[in-house]
Amino acid sequence: MKDNTVLLTGLRLLAVLHILHNGDATKQEVADFRKEKYGIKDYSPYTLQLDVNTLIKSGFKIVRTGARDSFKYVLKEKPVFQKLNKDETFYLKTVKNAAFDLLGCDEMYCVYKFLNIVEKYSRYDNEADVFNFGFLDRINKRVWDAIYEFAKNKNGCKILYAPPKGLLQEIFGTISDFVIRNKKVYINFVTTDNIMLTIRLDNIKAAEVVDFHTKTPVKIKNRVQYKVKRSFYEKNPFLNVEKVVSQDFEKNELVVEINEDSLFFIKQRILSLGINCKSIDNAKLKEQIKTTLNKTLELYENAQHD
Repeated sequence: MKDNTVLLTGLRLLAVLHILHNGDATKQEVADFRKEKYGIKDYSPYTLQLDVNTLIKSGFKIVRTGARDSFKYVLKEKPVFQKLNKDETFYLKTVKNAAFDLLGCDEMYCVYKFLNIVEKYSRYDNEADVFNFGFLDRINKRVWDAIYEFAKNKNGCKILYAPPKGLLQEIFGTISDFVIRNKKVYINFVTTDNIMLTIRLDNIKAAEVVDFHTKTPVKIKNRVQYKVKRSFYEKNPFLNVEKVVSQDFEKNELVVEINEDSLFFIKQRILSLGINCKSIDNAKLKEQIKTTLNKTLELYENAQHD
């Protein structure tokens, strides 16, 4: 490896932070700055949005201001990391244990969400064990957030249940309440046939609000199906907007349907599947993804020649 070799993705992110640290900037100003200051060429609006999303996910607060055609990116907040001392870690661990051992699911959920935020911006001694949530870490976070909201608002919903043995099941009904047994979280679920089921939360792979009369998702604009290797979902959770349409055990394949307002979100999800995604039923979206992949490949090839 040459001494001046750099990671292009990291360089792009640093360039965005560099210009936004100096002040607000339009898409074109960011692109020009990267080209002049860092020598990064062929920088598309899609790539910029991807970089901004990555920074936001990392804890930076970046917003857009101004008209749609001439908006600017504004860096509002930067993540600040704090080192926790022994007393602070002890108090946090005491609160966590009290919430998990003595309180109800609502309090446990709130403490869990709070500690997740604290962990994101904290530095601490590993032996403190403050952020080891045990069985809770096996729960799909999107599913927990969704089901918590459905229960609070008494929404009818559909859940995708993966029993310890057997096939994935779609179940329609309403969430009665949460139950904690042996330090595991369950939901009491009343089906549309008025059958009460007690289901462990970490066995629920997806959940969405539905209209019971038609058994269709509520307020869904975009629906795309794609064929994915079944082994991918054995190691990765389903999103709460995904459902299994069919399964082929011999070919190790699932046909998964995603229902989401944002096509950009669907596109990002399919890209994240990588080689595990075998086909897409939406021809227009398929072409957009092929274009994105070709542009990305071209960008990396150009970077290697610079």
